[in-house]
Amino acid sequence: MAMNLLPGGHWSVVPPNLESARLILVSNRLPISVVEGDDGPSIKDSVGGVATALKVCWPVDRRCWIGWPGDLSRFAPVDVSMVNRECGRRALVPVQLSSGEVERYYEGCANSVLWPVFHNRIDRLPLENHQFDAYRAVNERFADAVVDVLDDDDGRNDIVWVHDFHLCLVPGLLRQRRPGQWVAFFLHIPFPPLEVFSILPDRRELLEGMLGSDIVGFHTTRYRDRFIDCVRALVPGARVKDEGVVYEGRRIETCAAPLGIDADDFRGEGDDQIELEMHKLHTNPDIQVLLGVDRLDYTKGIPRRLLAIDRLLELRPELNGRVTLLQIAVPSREKVEAYAELKVQVQQLVGRVNGKHSSLAGAVPIRLVSHGYSQKQLLSLYRAADVMVVTPLLDGMNLVAKEFIAARTDDDGVLVLSEFAGAAVELRDALIVNPYDIDGTARALGAALDMSAEERRDRMRRLRLKVVGESPRAWAEGFLKLLPFMPPVLLGVGDER
Repeated sequence: MAMNLLPGGHWSVVPPNLESARLILVSNRLPISVVEGDDGPSIKDSVGGVATALKVCWPVDRRCWIGWPGDLSRFAPVDVSMVNRECGRRALVPVQLSSGEVERYYEGCANSVLWPVFHNRIDRLPLENHQFDAYRAVNERFADAVVDVLDDDDGRNDIVWVHDFHLCLVPGLLRQRRPGQWVAFFLHIPFPPLEVFSILPDRRELLEGMLGSDIVGFHTTRYRDRFIDCVRALVPGARVKDEGVVYEGRRIETCAAPLGIDADDFRGEGDDQIELEMHKLHTNPDIQVLLGVDRLDYTKGIPRRLLAIDRLLELRPELNGRVTLLQIAVPSREKVEAYAELKVQVQQLVGRVNGKHSSLAGAVPIRLVSHGYSQKQLLSLYRAADVMVVTPLLDGMNLVAKEFIAARTDDDGVLVLSEFAGAAVELRDALIVNPYDIDGTARALGAALDMSAEERRDRMRRLRLKVVGESPRAWAEGFLKLLPFMPPVLLGVGDER
């Protein structure tokens, strides 16, 4: 790999000494939540997904994490000081944001502008006030926080890994402040096609920010290729070569690295109460349960999923009273207008479908649950469902599909999966659907309910072979190994402390 090699073969940036190198992780949120108790605030670690992956891929005594700790304004100054001390003990560096900064940078730009554009939903864009100045200012705050913790030798013995769409400018800002710094960037959501990304007034600045990295990662080759197309068209002086970009005298590599889950987390005991409730649904052997588990987000395709249930019962009236969709829709970003509107739309659709198809006997067509579940509770739900319905309109990866597969140690159950989820690239033994095709999705749901036990188990065994062979740690280590100075086998000394 030629990254950061000058024409004569010399390093343009000195490789770090891996015996003492630190990994500095940077994300919008720290991997913790601060909860209020009777004796003041306490800190709880986030579990699963990226948080777990990044905690175990590097030695704990040479790892640092920079991010926003969440809103601490409700706590007294003495409690905030306690939170900061506890963060320091855990090698966490909190970036404090005011309520105004959160409103403009997080809700106003990241979630109201970048999120819909990156998910091809330009119909959700605000008419004005894209708040990019606030986005830039907070990215500068994060870059300054990184510089504050770098080693004195220009950070050349540190590796900075920046995460996700909230912080696209940070790599470029670091490159300006510390030209010799090793920087990696990973985008955890889709990257849009050129004609969609081009509508952003600050499109070039976003791309140049990401190009401040030494390597830019995505979940799929489709997203990586779209990024390269945008760089080729929108960044003067950038030259694309062999899936990399040569820009301002440096070579930036790009890669596709799909995130997995730790299947061992889904082998344990479930929740007795949830299993009892699900058993009640299955009291009648003719009743089959479909399960949806999503954040209440317009990218998840929940309204179209509800319409597919409606269409299924129109096409197959004999299923009325014999099938129910348990839809978990956890509210999120409730201060963003589009999400409040979506909540009302979903509630209205549930009422309409249930009113149209419900009978005095049998199962209600749709049961809507608007709160989250613990991993132990989800494990029971995954195992009890006959069909898992994962039909986002667009998703960077979607780990729910993989969690369902990992939980099905009985080799049973059917996964209905959107072709527009990043996970669909890997999980080809699911029933793949186009969520925009209501009739097609309805027919696929019917096929899943009718599928023979032999076919269900054959498909699930193949899916499990794919999912069980992955892990978040393997993803993190595999991505970092793409840096040119990394050995074929990474350090392998991370732990979960």
